[in-house]
Amino acid sequence: MSDSPDWQSFPNAQSNNIFAAFAQVLTPGVHLGQIQPATSWSSLTITVSASAGAAQVTVNHYVDAAGTQQIDSDTWPVNVSCQLRVRTPLRGRYVRIDVNVTSPGNLTAQTWANFLSVSSDRISFPVSQQNASDFNHSLAANGTALYTLGSICAGQALFYLRPRDTTAKLQAQIHAVDELGNPGELIAYFGLPAAPVQQLIVVPDLILQVEIDNTDGAAPHSYDFSLTIPPQ
Repeated sequence: MSDSPDWQSFPNAQSNNIFAAFAQVLTPGVHLGQIQPATSWSSLTITVSASAGAAQVTVNHYVDAAGTQQIDSDTWPVNVSCQLRVRTPLRGRYVRIDVNVTSPGNLTAQTWANFLSVSSDRISFPVSQQNASDFNHSLAANGTALYTLGSICAGQALFYLRPRDTTAKLQAQIHAVDELGNPGELIAYFGLPAAPVQQLIVVPDLILQVEIDNTDGAAPHSYDFSLTIPPQ
């Protein structure tokens, strides 16, 4: 039970890799996995780490071996900046993992997925800790700094920002981006603080990006910042 602090005390059987290979180069487009029987297992882990390209990874749960009766599915983005490490309960007798390469070039990635005998009552992201931070950063006039977290996580997070002056010229926000880097959902907006900000927020299972903008067109401004997502 790799996302539990005492996971070594759990009896844990696991299958071989469900993906076709550990190291893969996939062309743009949809690559359907094979439907796998899951009745002897309780949960599923997926790890995808890309060195080139971008994709969406979907796990599909089915009633039947033909894949005509779908119970549910979940999709996560993957790119070079952000890997996927997820554990999910099994919701049907069969499962299939698909990869949709959405980048204009090939996806080069390490892909691993396997069944586990131990149960999982929810989707979890067994990453020890996620953090993006920068200290005493001088941001040029009209400049923008972007920070992307290295793995997908979800849950409660702590955001900290300390402007190095009180001019309120630095704008801070957290948004989600897709696997191609296009901005989407706004997660949190902190305005133009003149004093340090320390705030608890809830983040979704998407690629998270912290954006800090210098709204002063005439002078640089400095800051310290940190976004930390502890084990959930």
